[in-house]
Amino acid sequence: MWWKVALAIVVVWLLFGVLAAAIKGIAAIVLLILAAIGTITVVRWFTGSGSKSGNHTSGNHTRY
Repeated sequence: MWWKVALAIVVVWLLFGVLAAAIKGIAAIVLLILAAIGTITVVRWFTGSGSKSGNHTSGNHTRY
């Protein structure tokens, strides 16, 4: 009977270990994706900042 309790403890311990590893893996992937998006945004901002200078309005706006 004691081995059932020990087996249940080991199963729960392994389950929490696998769950923690999965969460860490997902968090690492999310951080890599966010870092890639941030890098792309900064590169686009620096490369496109000179071409849009002075043209802050779009369309045909008339100021009175």
